[in-house]
Amino acid sequence: MTVLSVGLTAALTLTACGSSSGAGGGDSATVVFAGSGATIQKVLENEVFTEFTAKTGIKVTYQPGTAGQNLAKVQASASSPDIDVYFGNAITHAQGTQMNLWDKIDPALVPSAKNTFPEVRTSDGFGVVFGQYMTGLEYNTKIFAEKGFAPPTSWKDLWDPAYRGHVALYDIAIGYTQDVLPHWAKAWDIDPSDTDALFEQVKKLKPQQVGIATAPPALATLLQQEAAWITYNSNLQVVQNADSGVPVEFVTPVEGAIGFENTLDVVKGAPHAENAQKLIDFMLGEDPQTVIAKKLTMAPVIPGLDLDADTLKVTGYSPDAPRSDVVPAMIDLEVANLKEWTDAWGEAFR
Repeated sequence: MTVLSVGLTAALTLTACGSSSGAGGGDSATVVFAGSGATIQKVLENEVFTEFTAKTGIKVTYQPGTAGQNLAKVQASASSPDIDVYFGNAITHAQGTQMNLWDKIDPALVPSAKNTFPEVRTSDGFGVVFGQYMTGLEYNTKIFAEKGFAPPTSWKDLWDPAYRGHVALYDIAIGYTQDVLPHWAKAWDIDPSDTDALFEQVKKLKPQQVGIATAPPALATLLQQEAAWITYNSNLQVVQNADSGVPVEFVTPVEGAIGFENTLDVVKGAPHAENAQKLIDFMLGEDPQTVIAKKLTMAPVIPGLDLDADTLKVTGYSPDAPRSDVVPAMIDLEVANLKEWTDAWGEAFR
């Protein structure tokens, strides 16, 4: 995982401060964890944190919210932190690093970090990658079978005239679109940093699209109603859609699915800093990593786990090394170009 070197925009522009030692020093038997809500919260609370508490006696208090919302909380309380562990992604990790919001991982308290795949380790000592999702193609198997279409194989298939008026897109504000844009460029042999050339191609999706979703449930509805035949999505969303009865499957494009890193950081000046480090160490262990694979469709970051064939397929996990057909998101490029892309997206679909 790389640390962004580009300047950040949007609301997250304040400089954070605070002691790196932590007010409580880890002597209180609690730790405050800020992470995603819904299914992720349920699984972590019921199947990971209960085991951590049973093993250590340390109780975990969960504060649910989106990655952006929780990062804003950490930033707002930087002078007197009330969160110990922040669960985010590669972009929010990098933003927090630039704002001096994190403490470094202590190798003595987080020995499990050295057991992760080298490809996902941070280079600066801040935070760890806890698990990975991947973004690829999603298609309605019922519609494709009825019409005699072969399953999609490439990002370019979104431009196939056979699907005109039936391609669902996420809005540019959604991370899935931000991740796919530079990979669409590469698929069409366009320089991803050439916004004009990229959006000349993106504009050709206007007659293809049936709707632009601002959230996963809205896109799922388009698939359920059979208005959308094909789209792009994370493996987690595809599995959830299938579980709800939508006849969909996930496809890794020939150009590669896009990896999405979930990160854990110790908040700088955390009131229970030592406990925070201990919780992160526990979450990188075999049992929690198996739980996230089986219950959250998240690829583990440690080698050697013995997972069933179905879990291997839906998570994209390989016990020996990260899969070569899962390519990293171009985070630096995304952040550097997001404002320009947002304007170009609005022009393309107005």
